[in-house]
Amino acid sequence: MTTETFDGVLLSGHKQDAVELPFDPATRWNVRPAALWPGRRGHRVAGSVNGAAFASCVVARSKRHFLLIEDDVREQAHAAVGDTVRVVLHPAPSP
Repeated sequence: MTTETFDGVLLSGHKQDAVELPFDPATRWNVRPAALWPGRRGHRVAGSVNGAAFASCVVARSKRHFLLIEDDVREQAHAAVGDTVRVVLHPAPSP
């Protein structure tokens, strides 16, 4: 599967920060969403934000797709909400 690289704005979320993807991962990677936790489906992913490595997930909200960013990754990436960040992203295997 392809690694995707794009720039996105770090957005504030009600549970954690996120970056909107410029593509639908199910279509781009030909992978169906899977159960992430009770009541939420999405895509497990890995990659980096401004060079800070992470493992996370992409979830759909309002017909858009968002990469969830943990606080420690945001800090390692030296990024704040509203900043444009460089994202390198690829699908990760299920645990």
